[in-house]
Amino acid sequence: MDTLRNLGSMEHMRRSLQLQRRNWLLFVGMGILLWLHGVTVGMVFEGQKGLLNRFLWTFVIFLLPLILVTHTTSHTWRRVAASLLFFELGTFVMCWSNSLAWYRNPKNLLPLPDLGHDVFPEWKNLAINEHVYHEEAEKIPDIIMAILTITTTIFAGMHPARWKIVQRFFIVYGSLCMMRSVTVISTSLPDSAEKCRAMTPLGNLQSGAHRWEDITMRAVLVRSLKLLVPVGEVTCGDMVFSGHSMLMVLCAMTWHTYYKWVPGSINYMKVTIWLITIAGLVSIVWVRMHYTLDVVLALYFTVTVWSSYHRIANDVKIGHRFSMVWVFDALIIYPAIEWMERPDDDEVPPVPVQAPEMRLDERPVVDEQDDDVEIVPNPQAMDADMVTPKRTRTKRAIPMSTPPVRRGTRSRSVTQRFVHTE
Repeated sequence: MDTLRNLGSMEHMRRSLQLQRRNWLLFVGMGILLWLHGVTVGMVFEGQKGLLNRFLWTFVIFLLPLILVTHTTSHTWRRVAASLLFFELGTFVMCWSNSLAWYRNPKNLLPLPDLGHDVFPEWKNLAINEHVYHEEAEKIPDIIMAILTITTTIFAGMHPARWKIVQRFFIVYGSLCMMRSVTVISTSLPDSAEKCRAMTPLGNLQSGAHRWEDITMRAVLVRSLKLLVPVGEVTCGDMVFSGHSMLMVLCAMTWHTYYKWVPGSINYMKVTIWLITIAGLVSIVWVRMHYTLDVVLALYFTVTVWSSYHRIANDVKIGHRFSMVWVFDALIIYPAIEWMERPDDDEVPPVPVQAPEMRLDERPVVDEQDDDVEIVPNPQAMDADMVTPKRTRTKRAIPMSTPPVRRGTRSRSVTQRFVHTE
């Protein structure tokens, strides 16, 4: 019965994804063969078991969204799979850049002068170091990042627009990974952490960076696969752009954008999330994981990319067509965003509500203390001082459905200039 129940759940999943039976069976069979291959090869070559397992999981994770993009007929699943594939590609490029930067950054050099390091003394020089050692304090940023990631995942899973949040999160995260890949390999800075400055991947190097001829691309690729699942791996050399700060701020922006509350009240949840995020950013500088510049750039880039993408997505939702853009934007960025954000077949785009037209025989209601209405005297009058416009009130029919009024703002039916003639 359990076997039949499992087969029924897989059949239900296949139908929900709208995959053909032949492609679904081919995918499952390939996954089983890869798993058996990884287990057998890992048993023969015990020393490479961890690397082979990482390669196996990487291949399977890349294969799943690729099959969904090419074979599923559901536009929602296709967009989610495409965003996941872009996220995985950006993550792999970032890991490859981090691995290359680890070989390139100079070793056994003093850290650069930093304002945050001057404000926050080293953990080992504090009295609390007797109770919480410096090696344990280095885990504080990872713990805060894990808390934000788990809570954001639960929040996104419970949100009505969960798939929209997931696809936007993956796209923004993948874009930020691409940007971070450029920054970490462009300029190599001495590590801010003492343990990273004492480590070198290619023998004992007194100072300076490794030359390009000393670095093998095979070693860089092997370390990249290890960094995809960074369990027990030390990440060093990736200065200029903090990856921990990027993920923390991205989780905070997800709460900030999609968590709604009653207007006029204090959003305690958003305040709590941002306080936790700020504590995580401060802890990154405090334990010397990154420079202050790395955290500031991560905060700036993350907020800018997140806000820019959502602004373009809102323009696509209302049917705005983009024109007069750069060639790269016109060929790649804007068409991709339009494909990702276009409404589904069963989704009706919102129709803008227009104000009812006013009849000619009706006059607007003029208030005695209204400063928005400008009264223009009759230009044909000979003496402007004798012109005394009359203020009248005309009863108008109240429409059946009035648009909602935001708290703290005045509601006016219409404000218009008129010319008084008598």
